[in-house]
Amino acid sequence: MYIEIGVPATLPLALVKLNRDGQERYCLLAATLAHPPVHLRAQAADRFTITGPRADVAGHYAQHLYDLTQPATLTEIEIEYAIPLAMGHGSETMLGLAVAHAMKYFNTPAESDVAALAAQLGEGTDGLSLWASQAGGLMLLDLASPTTPPLYRAEPDNSEKSAWGLVSILPRLDASLAQDKRHADEPEENELDEDEIQVLERERYAKLLTAAQSLDTDSGTLFTQQLWPAVEADDLESFGSSLSQLQQLTQEAMNAVGLPSLLNDHHRTTLNQMAESGAVACGQSLTGYGLFAFARGARATINMRLALKDVVDYSDGVMDATFIDSRGIRVVEREGNMKPPGTLLDKL
Repeated sequence: MYIEIGVPATLPLALVKLNRDGQERYCLLAATLAHPPVHLRAQAADRFTITGPRADVAGHYAQHLYDLTQPATLTEIEIEYAIPLAMGHGSETMLGLAVAHAMKYFNTPAESDVAALAAQLGEGTDGLSLWASQAGGLMLLDLASPTTPPLYRAEPDNSEKSAWGLVSILPRLDASLAQDKRHADEPEENELDEDEIQVLERERYAKLLTAAQSLDTDSGTLFTQQLWPAVEADDLESFGSSLSQLQQLTQEAMNAVGLPSLLNDHHRTTLNQMAESGAVACGQSLTGYGLFAFARGARATINMRLALKDVVDYSDGVMDATFIDSRGIRVVEREGNMKPPGTLLDKL
């Protein structure tokens, strides 16, 4: 027997300063995306092995977890898909949670609580990854209290004709790094290097709480009186209008604490084309280079991707359609061996 584990991606959308019960709450509006996912297979084995994309990162987590828990049963893990680095989609933490879940499953499956596994990763609790793994959806999270359940949560329509669809673009870093990734006012020598790219998502996420404290208080009113009522009414257009306003307030707050936009000229051209192609809102993840646009229904996302081919080709990045995922971590048991004898992989 082996298992398959699927873990969604995360997308930080905007910051919100919310007045609740007479106290200010510094919050993050975020979505959990079906793509790009983490997907891996795992089975009990005589030795510990990890193969596939980003196996080095998965191995780092596995070594830490092995040293921490000393599992009686070893695990063989094959990673089929991993979230690309520095896109602002929770690349490392979501992979770490998937590895932790696989290791725990073959030892004490009844204790495979996501919150406990997140705490074992050894890097502090990332509230967005934690709650995206629990159930996902569209969420408003308290940044100062990451283990507190979402203050607001919804599961938008995912039907083909009426889905709250998204077009996602993952820029190629080798191309982006050759362009202007710096803030416009920074000198050339401050261009991000490879080491900074490795920790970019984590460091930007860590600064979101400070940025939220610099927010205009209008953000809370905008959220409670316009954006969330639009979510509850399934009004994607009004949601998009409110989100665009929140994005502007968020960027002003991020600039105020020295957390500049990662957009370059080509990204801006792409976002402009998204807007012209029917996006109700578009932007860049708060923690990385990934671009996104909201549109109603599968057909709208297809039409937008066709229009975007004029400005985005294979050398610029990967373009895909996705939707808001409300399932969290998914584990499926399979019969047999995950690498049946006689497959090409065994013969190589």
